[in-house]
Amino acid sequence: DGAATLDRSSSNYKLTDLQAALGLSQLGRFQFFQDRRCVMAATYREALSSKAVVCPSAPPGRTHGYYRFVMRLPQLGTDPEGLLRLLRTFEQKGISCRKPVFRPLHLYLGQTGFPNSDEADRTALSIPLYPGLTDDEVLQIHQSLTEILS
Repeated sequence: DGAATLDRSSSNYKLTDLQAALGLSQLGRFQFFQDRRCVMAATYREALSSKAVVCPSAPPGRTHGYYRFVMRLPQLGTDPEGLLRLLRTFEQKGISCRKPVFRPLHLYLGQTGFPNSDEADRTALSIPLYPGLTDDEVLQIHQSLTEILS
């Protein structure tokens, strides 16, 4: 009969006209947003340069998009509660950090044997990085990174 059937759930992510208009207007500011994110990322990397932290980077000749600044703290790899304590410490300083992924996908599926995913879940932290942050807020985050990770 020509009817389509779905064997899994899906969603319709089409933009409304209003969302499309807003998106088009923001494209004109893309380079500003990107430049601002790069400046903030450099500030964070400077604060973290002497710490045991793996920062995001781009291959030679490429530019990082810095949609997020996800750092890894390998020293937390054996402490299942370490990242949660770190998140609370940042929160107490008024800095909203997040785990990059709420829960690794394989755990929803009841699967095991994904040690890299498990380690990333215990050691990855996303710190604020959006163009609307003021210079004072970036400085506060910089100072908090230096203090908390000492």
